[in-house]
Amino acid sequence: MALGSGAEDKQGNGIGVLDGVGRRDPARARRWGEHVAQQGSSGLSVRGYCAAEGLKESSFHYWKRELRLRQAESKGLGPCSGVFAEVALRMPGWDGGIEVVLAGERRLRVARDFDAETLRRVVSALEGLPC
Repeated sequence: MALGSGAEDKQGNGIGVLDGVGRRDPARARRWGEHVAQQGSSGLSVRGYCAAEGLKESSFHYWKRELRLRQAESKGLGPCSGVFAEVALRMPGWDGGIEVVLAGERRLRVARDFDAETLRRVVSALEGLPC
């Protein structure tokens, strides 16, 4: 049987979205939802969990995505609807110069009209490099 017809693979993983009559199979979705939840709380990688449970990784990934899409669909979000976040293009008090990330995640903000020699000396001093 073709994918989506309710076919099962050799391990009985139920790779299709639909039952044999063209409807979604809620029991199969529920079973895969349990697998996805158990894997998440097991501490195992997807590969390790699937090996332990005798599941195909490809079926697991398929169902994880399918269930996420169904959940979004039930909330009125389609596959193309976006969730947007406000992005500040300018930080208050920042003139839009550059930010240098140093070792240890230290950050050095440099104004647009910086003096290159001074910057070289500051970075050298902070990083312990020879001038």
